[in-house]
Amino acid sequence: MTILSNFAPAPRVFQFRIATILILMVWAGLVCVGLRTPTRLWSGVIGVLTLIFVLTVALFAIYRTGRERAMAVGFLFFCIGYLTYLTVLSGTLTQGLESDWTPSGGAFGTLFEFIHLEQESVGSSPRLASSENIYLYRTEFVAISNHALACLLGIAGAIAAQILYATERRESATKGNL
Repeated sequence: MTILSNFAPAPRVFQFRIATILILMVWAGLVCVGLRTPTRLWSGVIGVLTLIFVLTVALFAIYRTGRERAMAVGFLFFCIGYLTYLTVLSGTLTQGLESDWTPSGGAFGTLFEFIHLEQESVGSSPRLASSENIYLYRTEFVAISNHALACLLGIAGAIAAQILYATERRESATKGNL
């Protein structure tokens, strides 16, 4: 019996609960709808969801321990790091989220033209056909894309932090081997 107590279970690299996966699926669906019809409403919805994610994860970083805290710190580090990067490049966060002058904004603007202006020439999207509104739609598309990328980078940071936490050598484990 004492021999078995000395063996610790193998650390889990990373794992998500079903509720977390469902939340991510709903978020991905909302982002897809927002990118399909890039209006101020959808830009605002995705922006508020990003804010809610960041604030919720900040609470996890403060009030949880262990792997949950590692996940939260990884998410915050990558998500807020990306948003700070946009702010530094453009002067303000709003300009960074909407600007075509940032590297990601230029890529998202090109993606907008590829998706939406291609449809305009085919005639399947009459709502976007108005040339005076095309800039607004492009700006909202870029903002939605930047919010989505910030969250995706946050998820990547959370996964990386969980892997680092799970593979970290614990002080108690090394004392037991001596």
